Amino acid sequence: MGVKAAAMVSGILATYHQDLAIIANEAIRSELCNHILAIPVILGYLIYRKRKMLKAVIPLESNKPKGKTILNNEMLGALTCLTDSLH
Repeated sequence: MGVKAAAMVSGILATYHQDLAIIANEAIRSELCNHILAIPVILGYLIYRKRKMLKAVIPLESNKPKGKTILNNEMLGALTCLTDSLH
């Protein structure tokens, strides 16, 4: 599960690194926005404190049926993303 979380976080950072750098620079420069820098620390602390509850809630095994249903869901998701990107 740690590998999945690390892959997800690194993907988000790779995608949004420029935007995050702009926000961080603005937060460092501005007195009004410097509290933004505390949000990741507080969120990490809250996740750490609730990690046992999160492990109980997040399923380890997928309950999805195998076969045609998964293919239909993936096709629907891909079609939704495609139509959204065309607008």
